[in-house]
Amino acid sequence: MLKFLTNLLFQLTGIEMTESVEKTKSSYEKLSKALHKIPNGFPEIEDGTHLRILEWIFKPDEAELASKMKLSGETVKKMSKRLKVSSDELQEKLEIMEEKGQILTRNTKNGKKYGIYSFVVGIYEDQLHRMDEEFAQLFEEYIQKTKGETLFTVKPAIQRIVPVNRVIKTELEIHPYNQAEQMIRSALSWGIRECICKMQKGLIGEPCDYPSSVCLVFSKRENAYKDSLQTETISMERSLEILQEAEESGLVHSSMNIKEGHSYICKCCTCCCGVLRGVSEFGQPHAFVKSDYVMTHVMKLG
Repeated sequence: MLKFLTNLLFQLTGIEMTESVEKTKSSYEKLSKALHKIPNGFPEIEDGTHLRILEWIFKPDEAELASKMKLSGETVKKMSKRLKVSSDELQEKLEIMEEKGQILTRNTKNGKKYGIYSFVVGIYEDQLHRMDEEFAQLFEEYIQKTKGETLFTVKPAIQRIVPVNRVIKTELEIHPYNQAEQMIRSALSWGIRECICKMQKGLIGEPCDYPSSVCLVFSKRENAYKDSLQTETISMERSLEILQEAEESGLVHSSMNIKEGHSYICKCCTCCCGVLRGVSEFGQPHAFVKSDYVMTHVMKLG
């Protein structure tokens, strides 16, 4: 009788453990699919490397919640009503997820909104304060296996080259809004971050000789970075100095390929930058866009 009960308990426990593992896996798979729907993408890898990355960043319940969030963002009140969960419980969890750099937050006239974040540029960069050797190696495996699928092939390109206020040797014209100095001068808050690309390569034993504290962020809001764990607040003058120092060291200035609303300028090198490696290492010539113009041929009739 004792043996029968022991076997029965073992079987029931085994079933419960299997169900728990499957539920956990399902949470990460749902989040993976949600991230891949965003234009920047998050390609799946057959061996599950993409899921291991998410497991490092998110706890199962955090992944489950992130997978249900909207890209446009929602207030706690609206999200609580839609997901049918306690607003107090939801608020606490969202604050933890924000601190971990797992979700996108923004202050609006209707209150603070929380939403799902693209993996790159987004979640990955906001792991700056958490990254360790394990995560650095996981990301390297992921980028080697995907070779920039989606991120470098999506049209239009995710990143663009940003010229400093000087002559550029190119036959193409560059639109005025493309100028890095103007981006900085039009902001109300400025900050600097360690380059996560250089940090990641350093942690896997491939350090870079270029300056690493060079990534500039800026905002139209005052005191935008006072509570940030990843960003050190600096002045506009210091931002311009860093821009010039990076230029003199030979780093490439790049930002999101949008007409307005820029919030960062990366200082990239071909040895570390995930996007520039798309050009130099993975044979993805369209990882960057050089100009605001696309050449077309118009045939004149008659």
